[in-house]
Amino acid sequence: MLCISALAYVAWLRSKSLGPPMADFADYYAAGRTWLQGGDPYGVGIWNIEQTLPGFDPKRLELLPFVGPPLSLPLWAAFGAIPYVGAALAWIVVLVGSVVVMMIVPARFAGYRLQRGDAPTFLLLAVSSGPLVTGVSAGQAALPAVAAVVVAVVSAARRRWMVMAAAAIVAGLLKPNDALVIVATLREMAVLCAVAGSAIVSGLANLSVAHGVHGIIAYFGVIMSQGAAERKFTNQFAPASIAYGFGITQQAAGMLGSALSALAIATVVTAVRSTRASLADGAAIACAAFPFMLPYEHEPDMVIALLPALFVLFRARGRTWALGAIGTVLLFINPFALTQGSPGTTFAVAMAAVAGLQLAALAPPACKPLRFAPLTVVPLVLFLGLLAPPDRLPIWPDVPVAHAVVTAGASPSAIWNAELVALGLDTQYPWVSLVRLLTLSGCVCIGIAMARTASRQSPRA
Repeated sequence: MLCISALAYVAWLRSKSLGPPMADFADYYAAGRTWLQGGDPYGVGIWNIEQTLPGFDPKRLELLPFVGPPLSLPLWAAFGAIPYVGAALAWIVVLVGSVVVMMIVPARFAGYRLQRGDAPTFLLLAVSSGPLVTGVSAGQAALPAVAAVVVAVVSAARRRWMVMAAAAIVAGLLKPNDALVIVATLREMAVLCAVAGSAIVSGLANLSVAHGVHGIIAYFGVIMSQGAAERKFTNQFAPASIAYGFGITQQAAGMLGSALSALAIATVVTAVRSTRASLADGAAIACAAFPFMLPYEHEPDMVIALLPALFVLFRARGRTWALGAIGTVLLFINPFALTQGSPGTTFAVAMAAVAGLQLAALAPPACKPLRFAPLTVVPLVLFLGLLAPPDRLPIWPDVPVAHAVVTAGASPSAIWNAELVALGLDTQYPWVSLVRLLTLSGCVCIGIAMARTASRQSPRA
């Protein structure tokens, strides 16, 4: 399996343009250095530093806007104070550590006894996961943010309130959207106090770094502009973006997205109450439904569903385990690989097979009759890959500056939108929407299996 994974990655990585290495971290780094030098990290001046970093072409428009919360700026400034290569290596250590936390902590909490022989299996699971690998390769802050969410949930379940509060602050500092899932733990007064305390500390710290209320208002403006710029982005996983890709109007897609968000929230509340889920199980159910609640999200943000997936894999039995395992493989698929021709299809099929076999290896003894159920995803991925249209989906930043129409004085979000439009990533691609549904389908399977696992009747499932 290690050899197959290595060969699949070599074929895949050599078949396409990757763009700047760790592009998202480069964006954080440039913002931190800009802020350190007294500039505006949310302005176009960030490009002055981005274009000097490895992988960026100063002759082409490759600006990445920074939209992190003000409180994160001191962290990125600390990285920006050292040479980029050293900062990138240090951040990679953080990312790898975050992956370990996201996989090991839920497994241990679910009662799984780790053994030395499990290391290759967990390693192969990690490298077969599209959201994890994309997050590491892009240097995405979503990985440590979700790791902090996992620590917060487990700490709350173990009544370690100070650790929970600290983890909630870290999650909010890195990715406020992902930190919102911690709200699902608010069912005890002690939890409410811990979350409220962390929210107050984070709010005051953000006010201080942003230089008052006006700075916070300006930051919310940045967030709204960025959301508008990415609303139709083909690489988005939000239901509204996927619906738009199928050909409906943007207004109808937005209404559908809002309706699904409300439905997801109501479903989580109903599932938690009907199953009488524990604090950790309730948060896990919310994590599975979370991708349906946000207005925009990228592939690395999907790792939020890894918490309920691991709970199911190590606690469920029978058909519930099989459903969760199938959902996990669907979650792990990189849907954009299926838009890159035969090398991408080969890669997606190989990684689905690797993930399915490793889940079979981790299956509890009681699941032996169904342990190979997750491998049923492999022929589905192959079938979709064979039906893929010949045209490949463009990959940022494969666009010359001359093709991006940018008006004078445009904001970073407007420039970013111009880059996406020049690439055609705002075009309605029904095929790309179809393969993106694989990921959301995985979240649905995981959510149903997690609800059954949380129920008092789950042993009979």
